[in-house]
Amino acid sequence: MSSKRTRHLALRKSMAGLLSMAMVVTMITPASKTVYASALEDETAQAVAEQEAEAPEAAPAEEAAPEEEVADEITDETVDLYAANSVFTNEDVESIQAFTGYNFYGLRLSRIEIQFKDGTNMTGAANAANYKVWDRAFVDGQYEEAGEKGAIESIDVDGFTVTINFTQGPAGNKAFGMMCTSVWAVAEDADGNYSIKGKGDGDGKDYQYFTRENLDLVVGLGASATMETGIASTDTYGNMLPGTVWQEQDNDIYDDFSITYVDAADEEDATRYEAQDGKVAVHYYVPDTYNEEEGMALVLYVTGNGTSYWEAWDGASHAIGDGQVDSNNLGTNVTYDEAVSNWAETGEVIVASPDVHSDKNKSAAVDVANTIKYFEENYNITKVILSANSNGTGISSQCVRDFTDLVDVFLDYNGWFADGPNGLFSEQSTWSKEDVQRIAEQGVAIWFFNGEKDPLAPPHYSVDAYKNLIPYYEAAGWSDEWIADNLRISGFKDYKFAEWGVNDHSVTKVVTSNYITSPYTDVYEDGGSLAAGSQYYLSEATTNWNTTADEGVRSFAYTVYGESVSEWALSRGDNKAKVEAVTLTEENVPTIDITRGNHLPLTGYLNQEIQVGDTTRTVKLYIADGAPVRTYMTIINVPEGVDTYRFLEQTGWIDLMNERQEGLFVLEPGEEGWGTVEEEQAYIAAAMAAYNTRKWYSNYSTSYAVGYGEGGAALQAYVMSKPTAFISGVFADADDITADFMTKTAATVNDAQTDILKGDIPVPVWEVNGGNAAVVDYWKNASKTDDGKADGSNTVYTQKDEILMTSYTKGVESKVMVGDVDNVYSADFTNAAYDFMSEYTRYENNWANGNALMLRPDYDELGVEFYEMDLDGYKREYMVYVPESIRNQENIPTVYVMAGNTQTDRVFFDATSWWQVADDYGFMIVL
Repeated sequence: MSSKRTRHLALRKSMAGLLSMAMVVTMITPASKTVYASALEDETAQAVAEQEAEAPEAAPAEEAAPEEEVADEITDETVDLYAANSVFTNEDVESIQAFTGYNFYGLRLSRIEIQFKDGTNMTGAANAANYKVWDRAFVDGQYEEAGEKGAIESIDVDGFTVTINFTQGPAGNKAFGMMCTSVWAVAEDADGNYSIKGKGDGDGKDYQYFTRENLDLVVGLGASATMETGIASTDTYGNMLPGTVWQEQDNDIYDDFSITYVDAADEEDATRYEAQDGKVAVHYYVPDTYNEEEGMALVLYVTGNGTSYWEAWDGASHAIGDGQVDSNNLGTNVTYDEAVSNWAETGEVIVASPDVHSDKNKSAAVDVANTIKYFEENYNITKVILSANSNGTGISSQCVRDFTDLVDVFLDYNGWFADGPNGLFSEQSTWSKEDVQRIAEQGVAIWFFNGEKDPLAPPHYSVDAYKNLIPYYEAAGWSDEWIADNLRISGFKDYKFAEWGVNDHSVTKVVTSNYITSPYTDVYEDGGSLAAGSQYYLSEATTNWNTTADEGVRSFAYTVYGESVSEWALSRGDNKAKVEAVTLTEENVPTIDITRGNHLPLTGYLNQEIQVGDTTRTVKLYIADGAPVRTYMTIINVPEGVDTYRFLEQTGWIDLMNERQEGLFVLEPGEEGWGTVEEEQAYIAAAMAAYNTRKWYSNYSTSYAVGYGEGGAALQAYVMSKPTAFISGVFADADDITADFMTKTAATVNDAQTDILKGDIPVPVWEVNGGNAAVVDYWKNASKTDDGKADGSNTVYTQKDEILMTSYTKGVESKVMVGDVDNVYSADFTNAAYDFMSEYTRYENNWANGNALMLRPDYDELGVEFYEMDLDGYKREYMVYVPESIRNQENIPTVYVMAGNTQTDRVFFDATSWWQVADDYGFMIVL
């Protein structure tokens, strides 16, 4: 501190009374909220007047002595005395405005601008001692003075405008002027009475953090000013007082955020939030740079337990009424740190943060998913970047698991992955391997961030998750290079937290304050920047309870990355380009085109609505370009929480269909996921009825079936009930079918034309990763199999008895195969499933006695040739098959075959096995 500043402080009290003006000021006492008028004592006012009367008049300007001579006559102490004390008063103030800005600690007071009336004597205006500022303290809610905390950094004077600047540096986690409070909140009862409640004072959820409407600022002018003589901005509960010189508070980019509402997770949660009509509040910001045609990425931030939820405080019922209302911390998810603001400042993304309702992570994940869906419905979202803090990582993990198709990138700050809280990924119990594999298959990019000595989410949580996720991504077929670029982990040394006075659980503050737009290279204190690709260690990592885990983290080599968080996140997820399906409507029903030939008119990715009672469900179709009329199709279902197109792409189905020029008919779960086997039968039946209308597309009539998980069990049950409609099937983890259902189905007559039971109609089936022996027995009985033989990792049960459906053609035997597969969502499994099924075809009618199960001809292997000709403008196709045994002969016999009215050449060729007859008797077929 300079000597001038020291003297200024020493003289401050002695000069206060002499240089004050009589004034009247309206103010509010924080303790009582009583409004009253305060005036200086008459004696003090008179003393001031006499002091001014005795002061000599200033010499005319033209007669002023040279500056150096004045300096000789006036001592430094005289100058300090004059400058140290202000002569302006509250009555000289025209307006006051407070400005907040984002800082490491969150939304924090940055400056106060005081506009004095023109002509005000600005003596002492540049002296910080002439201003007193009070606000409620961050930690306990009691009023504290900025000057005593050292929070006033400097004073700027520009004419009659004074700007009080407040320090933005470290403050031991007790920064002055925080919009977000800690362990206290303002509570309001139904009568409009306010009170301050601390942590533990509520009858329900503890008050932990709270965002005020405004800072409760009081400004005093003069070195001897007190709160009682100061100018108050609010009623002490964040509500601005009307009719004062205080202007509306400016909150930087926070003022540009909007609020919308999305549906809460479920009725139980919704009824707890009647004040919001069962809706989840969402803060969001759309930059001016958003272009609807080009679209923009969405960054969705999910904050931690203490800084989220809009909770009632009136006990277990959480009811609104009877004098009790909600106390809210709405906005704290946006004001607590820079996790939202610094992303918004980039101008490159839409930013949003839901104030999730439920304190149950799985339900809260639905709140998050509903938020993502809202923005995808209302904006052109090109990718979704999910970021989360503390328990928000647990909520977001659930969202990534249950709604994998919605998320492209996950930024996991100081938390965990999977179950949580406080758990290792490798030891979690509620996630199946299939859950994790689905995330890997979808290519979700993840970056973990943890602090060296985090007491709540220690670094071995993220190290464990990182190490154990890699094998799943490898199994999904991603390259080592891709995995290294899309699975990341960073650790932060303890000094990063100590310098700001926070513990190592504040990773979100460290990352979002420093590294959203800058790479993290300053790993070591005073160590300069490390080059990208360098390795470093958290040598003092600790969990406070697990020495083995500490050692494991201390020896783990972290990598320095060359990109900032935003640069990396915005470049991820391109492998997950979302494809929109074309919805089938009356407007796009194909018209007859006689020049098209034997090709389906609508191909690509399609959506079809299915009416099931009063509910509208959907199916998706993928039809390969070039697929023939009445092409083979495979009925499959997708698991819950996946993007259908992405699932088809990752599992290899789309590539396979393009290669085979065939189609997929894809069953999708409802809004609440897959129902029980019995509940889903109505949906599947309605879907299959639509499938066979042949309005927009046509199919072979009998189909293949592949079922996955819960929805797959329902599909398998449907195949049991409609065995003549399916050629063959593969079912993975899809055998949760009751014995009662199978008993009743097996004993039911298939059709009116025969007395054949459904349980006696063979369908070749491959049961994968099953555990229900009764399902295997059902199909073994239908195919009249032997006791089975090992075939690699599978056991194959082959038909041993004669069955009507396999007696029409030679060489065909039904079978049941049983085995385990590590990754049923891989392209390898898809190809294996198709190879198993496509060994067979089936005649196209559903009467059991004519529903022949046959071997499907392989056109390439047989050497079948296709030709087109033009007949009066109609493009017509015909196919030619010459058995290999007569290809070198001349004058070979030829049989011309005419298919039925609704059949194409290909359908009739496959469904009648004419190729086998041609082989046996040595003639050419033209069909």
